[in-house]
Parts: sequence; C-alpha cells; structure tokens
Amino acid sequence: MKADWTLGDLASLMDGKLYGKHDLPIAHISIDSRTLNPSRDILFVALSGEQHDGHDYLTELYRRGIRSFLVSRLPELGDFPEAGFCLVKDTLVALQQIAAAKRRQFRGELLAITGSNGKTIVKEWIFQCLGDSLRIHRSPKSYNSQVGVPLSVWGIEPVHQLAIIEAGISHPGEMEKLHRMIQPDTGIFTHFGTAHQEHFRSPEEKLKEKLELFRGCSKLICRADAMVGSRRLTSYLEELDAEIVDWSLEVASRYRYRIVERTAFQTSLELRLPDQVISFTLPFADDASLENALHVFTYCMEKESEPGLVKERMEKLEPVSMRLEILKGMMDSTLINDSYNSDTGGVVAALDLMGQQDSRKGRVVILSDLLQSGMEDRALYSRIAELLKQKKIGQFIGIGPALSAHRRLFPASSLFYRDT
Repeated sequence: MKADWTLGDLASLMDGKLYGKHDLPIAHISIDSRTLNPSRDILFVALSGEQHDGHDYLTELYRRGIRSFLVSRLPELGDFPEAGFCLVKDTLVALQQIAAAKRRQFRGELLAITGSNGKTIVKEWIFQCLGDSLRIHRSPKSYNSQVGVPLSVWGIEPVHQLAIIEAGISHPGEMEKLHRMIQPDTGIFTHFGTAHQEHFRSPEEKLKEKLELFRGCSKLICRADAMVGSRRLTSYLEELDAEIVDWSLEVASRYRYRIVERTAFQTSLELRLPDQVISFTLPFADDASLENALHVFTYCMEKESEPGLVKERMEKLEPVSMRLEILKGMMDSTLINDSYNSDTGGVVAALDLMGQQDSRKGRVVILSDLLQSGMEDRALYSRIAELLKQKKIGQFIGIGPALSAHRRLFPASSLFYRDT
C-alpha cells in the first residue's frame, strides 16, 4: 500500500494535536502490538479497553521501529525523539473518523453486508465468484465491529472497483457509527437470527438497528420469504429509500429459485427468468449454505451481464474455513466444523448437515456455551437438549460453565468440562 498520508494529514481529519514529527508517512494502521510487523509507515492506534491498554506498549513498539502513534495520553516525549504523536480525546472515535475520510475518497462500488449469520460466507463467496473479473477489496476475516470496520475500510485503495465490508452490532446505537464509515452503495441482508438479542428489547428493535446500515443505499438484496415475527422482512425494508432486489424459494420475487434435487452433498436448482431458465448445481445441501449461496447468486446476477458465467462460478464455490466446514477425520470419521456460529440457528444448521451424513458411524456433538443468545440459560439449553434428542445424537460433550450447570437437561451419558 502506498503511503499517501502523513501523520499531519490524519491529525487534521480528527482534530488531533500533534507532538514530535509531523511529516511521517502513513500507509498502514495497526491496533495490535502482538501481530504488528515493524515499519516506519505504520500508525499504531493505542486503544484503551477493559483488559488491555495500547498505551502500555508504546515504548516497546518504538524500540521495534514504530514511529507514528495515535494516543489519548502522551508519554514522556523525551523517550521518543524520532516519533510523532497525535493526541485525541478518544482513539477509537479518531480511528473511525480516519476510516470515514478514506471511504469518501473511494469511487468504486461499496457493498455492505449485515445480518445475524452468514456475513463472512457471503462476502467470501462473492469474492470467489467475481475476484477474477473485478479488483475487489474485502473485510479481512470477520472484521465487522466498531474496531474491525475502520480497519477494513482503511484497506480500500483507488485501484479497487468493488469493496465488500461486513458490519455487525451487539448493542443499540452501534450501527449509526458503522454507517458513517461505510456509506454503502449496495447492501445484502443475510439471515436474521438470535445473536446479540439480549441487548435489545425485541427482535424488531434489533432488526431496525441493523437496517440503519442501508440508509442511502441504491440497491438492497434480501430473501423475500424471510420472516421477522409476524411480518415479512421485506415489509421493513420498504421503509428504506432503496431498490429492493428480492429472491425466494417459495413466494413471488424478482429472482425465483426452485430446488430440483437435493442429495447429501449437493443441490440442483433452477432460476426462472423472463427469457430463460438457468439450471445449476451447488456443491452443498444444508439450508444455511443454500441461503447464503442464493444471496451470492442474486448479487452476481445483478452485477454480471452473463448468466452462464455466474452459473459456472457458483458451481465451483468452496467452503469458508470454520463455517459448516466438512473435514475428513481419522479412522474414516467426518468432522463438521462450525466454530464461528454461536446461537441456536447455527446449531440447527450444523445438526441438519450432520443428519445428511452416513449415520452408521454414529454421531457425536461437541458444543461450548452459547453466548449472547438473548434467552434465559435454562430455556436455551432445554432447547439445545431437545434438538440433540430429535437428531438422535449418540454422544454429547458440553464445554463451559453454563452447559455444565445444566447437565441434568441432557442424557446421563453426556460428558461435561468446565473449559477446553
């Protein structure tokens, strides 16, 4: 990445006060002293949290070669003769202001993705489908938080034609801050589930908070038959000033897909358009992957002019690591790794995928405590126990204090551990 900014340039964006060197070049931003590769064009942002304070590592980082620092407390400047410091009231707010400025410079399309589940998979699969025809920047890993989004946006360069940024929230008021940085042109709303519900008075309140991301969007892609309570998701989206591009397996929509055949490992579908029928086969069969893939198919159809090319790329999709990932284990076993999901919807999707595998080998589920479900613990783990019973699980292993505390809800053969 070319260093087009200096510490002085960034200070003017966030009303910061400069100390020491002003003209230090900035090409990269880091918040983590542990993974930072020393370079003189890195800005280290000293974030202060409940357990860690970046200001504690300034001396160490200076010794390692870092020269530019964004801080809310100044160290003894005599110990940093070649460094530059930008002093602000709140380093996280300043970091977000930097990202918003970087976004304003971008002239390509910015696609924003939010929802309870599927954000990272949809992002990665769009990259798999379009990455060889467009210059794409995408959020690294699952960088979708108040800290992750500004780091994602900072990575956008003028050469990029499409930037894909995912956004996640856990509290009211957070999406407005993300929206100021992202300012999307196009949006995708993925699956809506129970994650982080405990901080919202109702699912509808959480949904409306998520939809703040799409204010000002020109186009929004969603599933037409998705429900939130007693209302269709699309009825909430109509309150936004955006073109709704919907798809469905069941109801009238712009893109109407039909499942032709489903096996344990793949799903054959048809997409009926006014002038043609597109037949294609996706390399998976579980409902969660199918829903994510049809978000991707719909977006690519809107983006690409050649349906045959979209079909060809969709049929070659590869699983995203740790998201319903099927692995070959020892002794002819099959492992389903779904480490990223942590709500009942994720558990259901993983159990459904397990149910499609060869049952003669036996079925074992290893599950850790589910956090931020919004449900009271006893009701939550009663639901999990009932799901395991329905799916005829042979052995259950629960890890974590909450599961251990509710062991009486599970079969007597179950094993429980306080931690890994």
